[in-house]
Amino acid sequence: MDKSQPVKSDKVEEDLTYKDCRYPWHTVQVLADGEVRPCCWSTGSLGNLHDNDLEEIWDGARIKDLRKHILNEKMHEICDGAPCVYVQNEMRRKDGLS
Repeated sequence: MDKSQPVKSDKVEEDLTYKDCRYPWHTVQVLADGEVRPCCWSTGSLGNLHDNDLEEIWDGARIKDLRKHILNEKMHEICDGAPCVYVQNEMRRKDGLS
């Protein structure tokens, strides 16, 4: 085995937890109707560009609450049922499946 090469783990995705999600600090997704979501997997909205500009949404109460939930390892309603690895791994952990 070449020790200069990083070791690849098959468990990387399984080890990710909800608190590892960083999307709400780095990106948002804007849909064609103006709806703004924290990521492409999100099931809920942060706001709509027809009602507020992006800066207001980015610094708004809803995204701040989402960030707080993530830091405190609590599932936020905007992520409920999201098919992303962070949410799915968290749900498996709570169900005792991992």
